Amino acid sequence: DLEAANKDAVALKFLDKLDWSQVYSADARLGFAFNDHLSAFLEGSYETLLSGHGDEDAYDTTTGEQTGHYENSAGAGMQVASLKVGLKGNF
Repeated sequence: DLEAANKDAVALKFLDKLDWSQVYSADARLGFAFNDHLSAFLEGSYETLLSGHGDEDAYDTTTGEQTGHYENSAGAGMQVASLKVGLKGNF
């Protein structure tokens, strides 16, 4: 019965506590001047966050009571890359 199941349902909130992690990034730029007023450029960048790990706690949102603690169950990682190509003019 769905109504009976909803009476026993508990709304939970999860709170992750991640440890410090390492971030690495690299940037490069290349340009070529056609003349004193016009140049072309190519730029690139890359950034990565090595997998961070941590603990996770669960809380009952109605009572605020902690309902669980999970060691090393949380994690995060990130990778970002960008590329820009364009022309620059000086007038």
